[in-house]
Amino acid sequence: MLRSAVTKTRYARDYDRDADRFEQFPKIDLLEFLCHPERYAVANAKPSPERLHYPLGEAPRTAVVARAVGETRRVRCFSGFDAAELPAFAPQSLAAPLDALRVAVAEGPPPLRNAVIAFTGILEGPLTPEDGDRFWRRYQVPVFEQFLGLDGELLAWECEMHHGLHVREDAAYFESCEQDRLVVSFLANPRLPLLRLETGLVGRLITEPCPCGQTSPRLVDVRRRTVRRSTAIGMATAAAVS
Repeated sequence: MLRSAVTKTRYARDYDRDADRFEQFPKIDLLEFLCHPERYAVANAKPSPERLHYPLGEAPRTAVVARAVGETRRVRCFSGFDAAELPAFAPQSLAAPLDALRVAVAEGPPPLRNAVIAFTGILEGPLTPEDGDRFWRRYQVPVFEQFLGLDGELLAWECEMHHGLHVREDAAYFESCEQDRLVVSFLANPRLPLLRLETGLVGRLITEPCPCGQTSPRLVDVRRRTVRRSTAIGMATAAAVS
């Protein structure tokens, strides 16, 4: 992925092709990327939907709402919570983007039997304790967070211990930089092989093994970075002008 980035995107023009470590590349400002994503995209590259990663072993009958994943006999995708086929499917577990779950708390499926998976990400922000409490009261099952990349690829996931997000090391390289600012490089996205993207989030990266037995690094205490109002106004003005 590093080679793809430096030969097929703006890195080929702006950065050292001989670089072999992430830290040798400058960070990408999130606003700059959002304003000019074409500078970082690989032409004609199309990611394929991944299968759902279920945190508790084999997935039970699971409805994935407003997100495309590879379907199986037990995992089906639905366009929204109002899809006519959803009630007949009678899901035991539910997976959906965080924003969709927030809106649908009052109208989603009835209480479930197994789990709720909330898809989060750079633009959606992390799952908050308030979100977890609301979803628990509504669905009466454990709630798990999964942090996705810009094309829906899984970057980090929460296990049954609920103490941080296990980084999927073949898909993402996270750095916790100054003031705990999180930076991510995408390793499994052929369309957007971004290196060192500022996420707009803060959090810590811990490396001690999890009690669940996983040894991958974990993201903990992830939250949106506080931006001063004057800085936010300047960023919005710059985006509008460009």
